[in-house]
Amino acid sequence: MLTIFLIGLFFMCAGILAGLLAWILAHFVKKGPDGRINVSQGGLVVKPVFALAVGGGLLLGFALIAFVISALWWVFSEILRDMTPGGLSLLSLGIGFLPLVVSALGAGLAKILGGRIDASGAQGCFFLGFDLNNLVYALFMSYWAVFLSGGLAMFGLIGSGIWAALR
Repeated sequence: MLTIFLIGLFFMCAGILAGLLAWILAHFVKKGPDGRINVSQGGLVVKPVFALAVGGGLLLGFALIAFVISALWWVFSEILRDMTPGGLSLLSLGIGFLPLVVSALGAGLAKILGGRIDASGAQGCFFLGFDLNNLVYALFMSYWAVFLSGGLAMFGLIGSGIWAALR
């Protein structure tokens, strides 16, 4: 767990360094009249800027994955140490119903903001001048994840029943 966390820390530092170098090199690329980087007239500097920016983003993505894996590993090692069949069944039910809770949060947020939401999208969900239609729609449509989480919950419930029977 600590090794994965340290690898993620290394990836994060390398990604930040690559992004910083890309940002510094981007100042030496020829820009068009509109102030944007002109790829066709940028010369040899454009390719390293692109490679460093994309590589830095990938390294930051790998760092995020490593942090999530190490955090989940730590949480599950702490939870599973004292797990009982009843605890496993409650955890399974929580995992199974989580997408429905998130979907209800999206529907409730649309209702509070005075907007409308259905399967075709969200309309009129504004908060302090910010357009929250995409966020509300993504929250609302998360109920589709029940196909995955419901199956995981069923495996957990079956496993906890078998575990309780064998005890």
